[in-house]
Amino acid sequence: MSDPVVQQPGTNGGDIQIRCMVQEDADFVGRLTVQAFEGKFKHCVGSANLERAMRGAADAMRLMEREYHRILVAVYNGQPAGVMELKFHDSRDPSSAGSAFTNYLSCWPSMRLSYMGCVMEHKSRRGECYIAMICCDAAFRGKGIGKQLMQAAEGLARDRHCTHMTLEVAADNRARNLYERQGFVVQHTTDSCVAYHACGVSKFYRMEKRL
Repeated sequence: MSDPVVQQPGTNGGDIQIRCMVQEDADFVGRLTVQAFEGKFKHCVGSANLERAMRGAADAMRLMEREYHRILVAVYNGQPAGVMELKFHDSRDPSSAGSAFTNYLSCWPSMRLSYMGCVMEHKSRRGECYIAMICCDAAFRGKGIGKQLMQAAEGLARDRHCTHMTLEVAADNRARNLYERQGFVVQHTTDSCVAYHACGVSKFYRMEKRL
């Protein structure tokens, strides 16, 4: 199967290629998602269940096949190195994806993950490109993976005639520096006890970039 390359200015950073996700990426994306947001997953399922959560996340990504056009994978010298999920006004996650974790986790951890998903869910408006997730494998940090993913996302957003891009980042997350370098600015801050109970983090910045 040939990889669908995202042909946008700035998406090929020498050793880095950005392409849309394919089924074969599911295990990598599932593992990386849990590792990158380990604190939130530990809050929901506990440290002992992280491996099970990775398997559930991989299954969830397999069920997202119709949405792979908005999930980007960064490949560094032939190895998957990072991932980004975008949401547009017409994006729809399959309902079955959220239940994938129940095959590996007991009722209570599964419910906690479902609750986190509901609290953190974002529905994009027309003209908005929302960055739902961006993460890089620890082995490839410092290679420019995040920058290339952000540039590819902006290209896709412009192709879809979006007028702005948005994201939310935890107040203590150093990734905010990357977003600011890419032209994002903080629009407002939320500090919610509901978010804290859902994912263990209460304070988030909503950031935006006009296109």
